[in-house]
Amino acid sequence: MPRVTFLSARGERTEIDAVEGTSVMRTAVNNRVPGIVGECGGDLQCATCHVYVDEGNELPLPPVSEDEDEMLEAAACERRPNSRLSCQLPCVAETDGLVVHTPETQY
Repeated sequence: MPRVTFLSARGERTEIDAVEGTSVMRTAVNNRVPGIVGECGGDLQCATCHVYVDEGNELPLPPVSEDEDEMLEAAACERRPNSRLSCQLPCVAETDGLVVHTPETQY
């Protein structure tokens, strides 16, 4: 099982063994991780699953699509070079150990 670590803006750490093939957003929502809302259910229609991928990340993540890029412009918190929508990040063997930081707010 791929493991995902969520670090909140308050410094709280949550580590979860994700179900293979789900998204980071679905993993967070299913496990009630604070800071991830996922209002659209992962349909790339909102930015309430915005995260910052840990800057030390060297895992092979899919590139940001045009649609994701556009939605990131609507994120409630500052967009950074490492901003991603967690609904677009897969939980697979290759992403085991992924660390993401949740922003201060999603609204």
